[in-house]
Amino acid sequence: MILPSPSRPFPVPVDRYGLENGHSRLSYLVALLVFGFLYIGVNLLAGGALVALGKSASGYLFSYLLLGSTILGLPLVLLTARFVHNQPAMSLIAPGRRLDIGMIGRSALVFSLPLLATFAYGFWAGDIGPVRVDWGAFLLLTPLTILLFSFQTSTEELIFRGYLSQGLMVLCRNRLAVALLSAALFTLAHEGGINESLWSVRAEIFTTALFLSAVSFQTGRLEAAMGIHLINNVLFGLLNGSPDLPLPALAERLGTVEEFAGTGDIALFLAIQVAAFGFYWLVGLRSGFVGGKLP
Repeated sequence: MILPSPSRPFPVPVDRYGLENGHSRLSYLVALLVFGFLYIGVNLLAGGALVALGKSASGYLFSYLLLGSTILGLPLVLLTARFVHNQPAMSLIAPGRRLDIGMIGRSALVFSLPLLATFAYGFWAGDIGPVRVDWGAFLLLTPLTILLFSFQTSTEELIFRGYLSQGLMVLCRNRLAVALLSAALFTLAHEGGINESLWSVRAEIFTTALFLSAVSFQTGRLEAAMGIHLINNVLFGLLNGSPDLPLPALAERLGTVEEFAGTGDIALFLAIQVAAFGFYWLVGLRSGFVGGKLP
């Protein structure tokens, strides 16, 4: 077993940090249960406060407050990791290494290409249409939108592909089981919105979570997954819109999100997912552009 020391960094894959450090199953089992209850409780309290405030909030204020409230999970996961396992913050992102901002940007750039192709198809199919843009509000608020999405997506990555995956790896010792369980919990965490009750949306969240786990396993760190998650949410906010999260946008979905109508819809969905994820895997990871695999 590789042991950390002050003189030697600990460059192990992020999901295996707890396993390589010899953390016990009991410590993670108790910590994950406590963290889960606290995380759910904080979100319920924040959600209730936002619902009450939403009656008086105007414009985009409610959306930004909702985005901002997701950051409350960050101190919870950092404090849990620190006080239960004595883990520094970077152990949840890239153990023994420094934060790679460039990897986040390169990852976002590569994944933006299949996403933009998907939105172009939506325009062509008539599912997405342009809106009358208040350019003043758009230019003023878009930097805030990107900033809050960066905090929101980073928090979710540290929780689900970071600490949660580390704990599940200690408990299960199998990456497929870790990916499936963390994806299921990630999907459950997104329940409650207008569209999230549709299986078509649940399937998209679940498969994206599986892909994010695969990317973090391949790179051994979270920055690439952070970039994917960030550009996905930003482009959806700016080009697709959401009834749960209205933001200054250039386009919006025309009509409601539809449920799977049959095998044809499922096949089309899978084809789009495979094309987008496959493009990223080949252009971003296999080429080495995003970042190489941890030696």
